[in-house]
Amino acid sequence: MDWASPNFAEELQALMDELEGHMFKEEMRRFPMMAQGGNALMQLLVDDMMQEHARHGVDTAAMTARLNALVVPQAQQATPAAVKVGWQAFLVELAKHVAAEDDALFLMFQPVSPA
Repeated sequence: MDWASPNFAEELQALMDELEGHMFKEEMRRFPMMAQGGNALMQLLVDDMMQEHARHGVDTAAMTARLNALVVPQAQQATPAAVKVGWQAFLVELAKHVAAEDDALFLMFQPVSPA
């Protein structure tokens, strides 16, 4: 498997495009709505964001598997190793983002269950 194949590059670009769209929706629509206390659509928007987070998890897991399956000659190890280090740093930041939203922010907008 060639680590620099167009398929991996295309997957990475697609993920980045998806994340950019996700962040745009958060910044322009969802977070301002949350700052105003939410509305009747809030649960649908939160559900949508959580589904996107789950998709990102599936996508990044598949991409991690691709990187871990790389077989490159010893003389060419430096570049894939650097890509793997950067990828792991990205995954840590993505996990922080998802946890901050799914485990904290979104809980403030969960419907209250009758006792």
